[in-house]
Amino acid sequence: MRFKSNVYSIFQQYKVLVENLFSCTIQQLQYDNGGEYLLTKFQSSLAKHGIFHRLTCPTYTSPQNGIAERKHRHIQEMRLTLLAQVCLPNCYWVDAFLTSVYLINHLPTKVLNNITPYFVLHKSMPRYSDMRTFSCACYPYLRSYEKHKLAFRSKQCIFLGYSNQQKGYRCLDFATGRVFISRHVVFDEDTFPHLDKSHSSTTPASNQSSGTTFSSNIVPLISHAQHFNFTPPVIIPNSYATESPPYTETPPLQPSAIETPIPTASSTNHVLLTDPSSSPPIPTPSSTYHMSLSNPSFCPAMSPVLPSPVLPSSTNHVSLIDPSSSPAMSSILPRQMVTRSQTGSLKPKESPGFKTFYSTRHPLQVLSSIVIESEPTCFTKVVSNPHWKAALGREFDALLANNTWSLCPRPSHTHVVRNKWVYKLKRHPNGSINRYKARLVAKGFEQIPGIDYFDTFSPVVKPATIRLIHSLAVPFKWNIRQLDVSNAFLHGILDEEVYMEQPKGYEDHTFPDHVCYLHKSIYGLKQAPRAWFKRLSQQLIDFGFSESKMDYSLFTYNSDTLYVFVLVYVDDIIITGSNSQTVHYFIDQLQNMFPIKDLGELSFFLGVEALRNQAGLHL
Repeated sequence: MRFKSNVYSIFQQYKVLVENLFSCTIQQLQYDNGGEYLLTKFQSSLAKHGIFHRLTCPTYTSPQNGIAERKHRHIQEMRLTLLAQVCLPNCYWVDAFLTSVYLINHLPTKVLNNITPYFVLHKSMPRYSDMRTFSCACYPYLRSYEKHKLAFRSKQCIFLGYSNQQKGYRCLDFATGRVFISRHVVFDEDTFPHLDKSHSSTTPASNQSSGTTFSSNIVPLISHAQHFNFTPPVIIPNSYATESPPYTETPPLQPSAIETPIPTASSTNHVLLTDPSSSPPIPTPSSTYHMSLSNPSFCPAMSPVLPSPVLPSSTNHVSLIDPSSSPAMSSILPRQMVTRSQTGSLKPKESPGFKTFYSTRHPLQVLSSIVIESEPTCFTKVVSNPHWKAALGREFDALLANNTWSLCPRPSHTHVVRNKWVYKLKRHPNGSINRYKARLVAKGFEQIPGIDYFDTFSPVVKPATIRLIHSLAVPFKWNIRQLDVSNAFLHGILDEEVYMEQPKGYEDHTFPDHVCYLHKSIYGLKQAPRAWFKRLSQQLIDFGFSESKMDYSLFTYNSDTLYVFVLVYVDDIIITGSNSQTVHYFIDQLQNMFPIKDLGELSFFLGVEALRNQAGLHL
C-alpha cells in the first residue's frame, strides 16, 4: 500500500480473499482514529456487511490497540535484523518485510501454545525443508531468462525471500538489480556476497580514516597522482593569476630528512599550487622533494613530488591553470585518455575488407562474396533479376496451393495488416549459391491485441525432456529419427479474423482494392507459432498419442509393450520408439498430412551434434 487512501480498496480485496480461501467472514474490526478509516464509504461498507468496528480513544492511546502494535513491532524488528546481519541497504526493506512475515507464520508462538500460525490457519504442518538463510549466496537456473544459447546457465545471486504468487525463490542479481524467480536454485548458506563486499569496501576507508585528515577547503596537489586516470588541476589565488607567486626552492633532501616539513606562509582556506610559467626546474626521478600541505605526512617517503611554494595569505580565491601548458609538468603528470565519445567519432574504423574476410565460414567464400551478388533490399532490383523473380513466383504459387487466403472486399472499420517480401540466398559450404529463396512475411508488429490476435504462447520441448528420452532410447538401442517440417507456420489454422494487404507485385488486377482474408497463418503473425503447434498436436492426438502434462511438447503412444515418443521444437521433430516399423508408420502418416523431410538418424539438433556408435550417443 503506497498511500493511506488505498485502505478501502485493499480491505475489500482482503475481505473477499478471506471468504473464498477460508470460508469464514470478518466479524469485528478494531483500528485507531486514522482518517483513512473514517471515510464515509469505508464506514458504509462495514455497516453493509455487518462488521462491528471499534475505535481507540483519541489522543495517543496506542496501547488500546496493543495486539496490532506489538505485532507490527515484531515484524519491524525482524526486518531490521535481516537487513543488518548482511549489511543490505534499506531499499530492500519490502523483501525483508515479506520474509519476516513468512518466518513468523512458520515459527511456533507461545500465544498459540507453541503452535505455528500456519498450522492453525491451514490445518497442516509447514515444510521447513524449503526454508533458506536470508541474503545467502544462491545460484538460480536462468536458462529461461537468457536470450541466447551461449549465455551462462546460472550466476551468483542473493537470496531475497519467497515468491507469493509462484512456488519459487526470489534471487537478486546485485550487479544489475534484476530479481529472478526460479524453483531450481542451489544455495550456499555459508556465503553472504553483499556482506563480504561491504567488509572489503570498508577496509580501505577505515585505514584512510586512521591517517591524515584534510580540511574540507584543502585540495591535495599531485600526491599519488600516478594512481588516477585524470590530470589534477593547478590552482592559484586570483590575486596571483597574472603574475608568478614567489617560490622558495628547497634543495634535495636525504631519505632520512624526508619527514621534516618545509614551513609555508600562514594562510586560511588556501590551496597549494604550482604555476607552470615560473616553476623551478622539474626534479629528476633520482631527486626527492617534499610538499607540505596542512600535514607533513601527506606525501609518503621516497616519492618524487614537486617543490612546495610559499604563498601569501589569501582567503577563498582560487583559479585554474592547465598544467599541460608546461611540457615539463606534462611529462610527469599522467595523461588523460581521449575516447571516441570526446572526439565525436563514435563509429570504430574498419578495414575495407573486414566484413568480407571475417564474416565467412569457408575460405572460398571470400572470393564468391566479392564476385556473386548480395541479397537485394528493394523490390525493383528483385523484379529485374530472373532468379529472384522465379523465387517470388514459387512462393506465391505455394501460398495459393496451400489455400492460405481468399480475396474479399475491404471491410469497413477493420484493421488490415501490411506485408513485405524477404529475400535470402541459400549457399553451399564453398560459398556458391544453392538457391534463391523469397518469403512473404506479415508485419506482425502492426497487429492489435484483442482484434488480430489473442494468445501467442507456443510451447517447445525442454532440454531436460530431450536428455530423458535420449537416456531411455540409448540403453534399449531404439532408433532416433529426426524430421523437419517445410514452411511449418504456413500450416497453422487461424481462429481469429485477420486481413492482410495483397502481396506487392501480385495484386489482382480484377479486384485491386480487395484484401486477403487469411485462413492459415503466415510468417510474421504473432499467433503463427501457436497456430502451427495447435494443429500438429491435434493431429498427433488423432493418431492416438497423448500429450504429456509435464512437458506439452512431448507426445507418447503406448499400446501394450509398444512405446513411441515424439518431441516437438517448432518445426524440428524427434521420434523414437521400441518398434522401428511403428515409428516408420507414424512418419508416413505425418508426411501425408504435412510436407515433412525425413533426415534419418539424429545427427544435429538445436545446435548440438549427435554421434552414435557402439559405446552410446555422444553429444
